[in-house]
Amino acid sequence: MSSHLTRGSIILILLVAGVTAQTFRGGLSGSVADQKGAVIDAARVEIVNLGNGLARSQETTSSGDFSFSDLPVGFYSLTVIKQGFQNYKLEKVEVAVGKVTSLSVELGVAQTSETIEIQAAATSRRPVRTSFPATTGLPRSTRR
Repeated sequence: MSSHLTRGSIILILLVAGVTAQTFRGGLSGSVADQKGAVIDAARVEIVNLGNGLARSQETTSSGDFSFSDLPVGFYSLTVIKQGFQNYKLEKVEVAVGKVTSLSVELGVAQTSETIEIQAAATSRRPVRTSFPATTGLPRSTRR
């Protein structure tokens, strides 16, 4: 009978240890694509826990995917950056206990415009002659 108690006690201790060893964590995963649905690889994905400031980052895979596991529960901001595309930011993404929140991110093409400004510098030289007298085809010194 004492072996049953000992065996039962061990099982109970293991069950209690298993319950207390559980972590209250979750994850974030998703994919990044452009407006036409083409995957975007090597985009920088950054997350920040809004409660404690924990920050992590990674690049998307060749198939445009990202995954952050073992995150403390709470709310996160998510930012995706890729040259040639508009930055994407999402606030208050919830990470819940035992769940992986899945996101689909769509990046728009960046609108770039370049302005080149040229200014003429003032000079102290005499102004350039902009009108010329009618010529007769003869050199100036021989005209009368």
